[in-house]
Amino acid sequence: MKKLVTFIVLALLLTFWATPVYAAVPALPHAFYGDVEINGSPAPDGTQISATVDVGTVVPVQNPVSTVGGSFGIDSPKLLVQGDGLSGNITFYVTNENGTAIVGETYPFEIGGGPTPLVLEVTIAEPEPTPSPTPSAPTVPHGTTDVRGMVTTAGVFLEPITATSEDELLTLTIPEGTVGLTEELEPLDEITVVIMDEPPAPPEDAHVIGLTYDLGPDGATFDPPITLTFSYDPDALPEGVAEEDLVLAYYNEATGEWVELVGVVDTENNTITASVPHFTTFAIIGSVTRGRGSTDSSDSSRGGGRAGGSNTSKTRTGCLLGILSFC
Repeated sequence: MKKLVTFIVLALLLTFWATPVYAAVPALPHAFYGDVEINGSPAPDGTQISATVDVGTVVPVQNPVSTVGGSFGIDSPKLLVQGDGLSGNITFYVTNENGTAIVGETYPFEIGGGPTPLVLEVTIAEPEPTPSPTPSAPTVPHGTTDVRGMVTTAGVFLEPITATSEDELLTLTIPEGTVGLTEELEPLDEITVVIMDEPPAPPEDAHVIGLTYDLGPDGATFDPPITLTFSYDPDALPEGVAEEDLVLAYYNEATGEWVELVGVVDTENNTITASVPHFTTFAIIGSVTRGRGSTDSSDSSRGGGRAGGSNTSKTRTGCLLGILSFC
């Protein structure tokens, strides 16, 4: 019995060793190489080339491959199309960062075929560039007038310009043809009318009527002089200040004094107008007149002033404020 068991075991071993073992060996691949163009230009490095077949499943070995120098399979691995039961035509695909395109021409699959040269040409739409946000127009500060495009390189104004303060109580007018230059003799880009938070002190026995304005750019000059018009509230005049005696003045920083401008006081419309050849600090100055309220020869010489109704404007000559004997 023991011999019988041994015989059976040996027979089974001999049968196993004699049976051939067949490993699954895939069919030989069809190899490809060639040039790739996208939108008429050589494909950039890293563009992927892949392929499928009408029938069968392609093994993903060297499929896809990447381009180098606008080609594949030359300075980079060849594209292999392989797998069991493959047949029919091969379709090629080109993929870059913008998408994938199918090559228009196909090629019949051959077991062990190639290397076959190809020229793959595709069109891949490039994404529309993201439009840059439209910059919003810069916010122009109150009291600023942009004159770019209205002034020649020589500083000549091509059209009349009117600039107004934020409170609309000061208006400056620049006629066409006026030459306006900065201190550096450059044409003006803008005109500013700024209300001063800490204006210079008024002369002795005088008041600043309303607000003080700093016109800029500081030191800009005009030929011929331009026109400034101030508006004032007659009901806000301090006691002792006569409406017809109001003056426009500019502040001379070098001397620390207010200098009166030659101007016209319109008591009917409550305005004062003067011509100025340069930009600096301007204000309405009202001096306290000694003995105001009594009737004297000076009152009669004015024709009664506003009170008499015969005169509504008065021209002032320039003088140095604060020294009454000069005015």
